[in-house]
Amino acid sequence: MSKNIIKVIISIFIIYLLVKFNIINFLVFNNLLNNFHYVVYILVLMLITIPIGTFRWWLLLCSEKYNISYKNTYILYSTGLFFNIFMPGGAGGDLVKGFYLYKYVKKNQKTLAIFTIFVDRAIGLHSLLFIISTFGFIVSSKIFSNADLNHLFHLILLFMIFSIPLIFLLINFSAFFLEKLNKSNPNIFVDFIKEILKSLMIYKNRKLVLFKCWLLSLINHSCILSCFYLTSLLLDINIMLYFEAAFIGGISLITNSIPLTPGGIGIGETAFNYISQFFYKNENIAFGSIFFVTLRVLFNLVCLTGVASFVTLKSLEISIK
Repeated sequence: MSKNIIKVIISIFIIYLLVKFNIINFLVFNNLLNNFHYVVYILVLMLITIPIGTFRWWLLLCSEKYNISYKNTYILYSTGLFFNIFMPGGAGGDLVKGFYLYKYVKKNQKTLAIFTIFVDRAIGLHSLLFIISTFGFIVSSKIFSNADLNHLFHLILLFMIFSIPLIFLLINFSAFFLEKLNKSNPNIFVDFIKEILKSLMIYKNRKLVLFKCWLLSLINHSCILSCFYLTSLLLDINIMLYFEAAFIGGISLITNSIPLTPGGIGIGETAFNYISQFFYKNENIAFGSIFFVTLRVLFNLVCLTGVASFVTLKSLEISIK
């Protein structure tokens, strides 16, 4: 209970700082009722991402021959989204998903099962970087005119491009690396790396599944990034174009996953506001409000649907063979 109180206090203090430095502005909430049709559009797009995200993870689990239904995968997935609201970073719910998955999987399947969560995250990250890079070229006139933004964009682009051959190198040569490690002295770190390599070996002949999951991630991220643009219209911040809002929102989503604050609160808002200033100089607008309304208010509202999943999960006997 004391830990929860501390998290609430930290969150309130962060929100206070965000308001004080005009990163978010609560006056924009007056527009929620005036432009309520945008709220409906955003909520529909957000709700769509949950079954798609569930299906993506379910494909990975099924590729490992786990006998888990889509329904039970949905319960685990949506429970993780619920815990993302207040756990450190924007991916804290993965720990909860991993805990329950680990609990229900047989001993000899536990590592591979948990590894699907990391694979799912890696696919999601790369697809997001791909979208950011693509949209970055579309708004390149504003990016290349600013040295700091230009450097950031090139870093994202290089990471997106070179991570592909690196991943395929690890997958295709995982058996070779594993053989080398088997000859070394065993310790906790070596054993951990060996387990990862064993998991990577599984995906050597499952590249089609990985590609399907990547395409599903593109759809999901496109929905979420569209919500940033719709939120800018909702808040009457009409100077943003679609690709600009999506580009800024994509980078902010990545920074929001840094596990520093409960739910990543304050991190994504600050990043969104900071990058927006490069695009729209001399505009005294709390651009962070766009991120705050999209992720903290509306998406967290959607994530609350995971409460029912969590309650069901605690009494559900999930069978994964």
